[in-house]
Amino acid sequence: MNEYSLIILLMGSILACGVAYTIGLFHKLNVYTVHSRYLEATQLTGAVLLIMGSSITSVKGITSPYWPWIFLPVLISFIGASLLVFPFSRMGYLFADRETLLQAGIISASIVLYSQFTASQLRGFVWGTLVVGTLILMMLMIKIPLSLRINMPLGRCMLRLASWILVLHSWVRYYGIEKSATCPHYWIMLLYLSALLMWLYSVVMVHWILSRWL
Repeated sequence: MNEYSLIILLMGSILACGVAYTIGLFHKLNVYTVHSRYLEATQLTGAVLLIMGSSITSVKGITSPYWPWIFLPVLISFIGASLLVFPFSRMGYLFADRETLLQAGIISASIVLYSQFTASQLRGFVWGTLVVGTLILMMLMIKIPLSLRINMPLGRCMLRLASWILVLHSWVRYYGIEKSATCPHYWIMLLYLSALLMWLYSVVMVHWILSRWL
């Protein structure tokens, strides 16, 4: 197993753990608020789709010359991230402050890079829209614990830093795709990995604190 496979495996594992703790966080909030099995089922479905789409994209989707292998995994990830974030929105744990709107705007602007990825500009635009949309949803998912007052100051700081790293990643990710298996590519992957690690640490801490209170 080479370095690329190890990093991909590590990122996939961290993403899966973070998603699992996010689902656990929602379950604890749901038990004491809306008591909705539908929202829990929706989130679980979204988690499966997000992990599945991210795994396919990492292994084959980006490097495949065939259009469906570029489009479908990203579409699956987008649907999964939407279903994962939607229950928190229904419960009022998503907020759009100035920082979040600025981050979403910066990520959205990166679509100008992704539209050049495929031979067809229309296909590139569609693919880029799904990539940008998925990144925005993941940024919102990272910032969900910020809406909980029980979050520690260190956790809040790490979540905000992780969200900004994801914003930076949205712009440099394209160059990592263009120059795969090179030193800049690995640095871009490590940038994303650092954001995942900070998010995982923070959501685990929030889950632990919430478990003591509820």
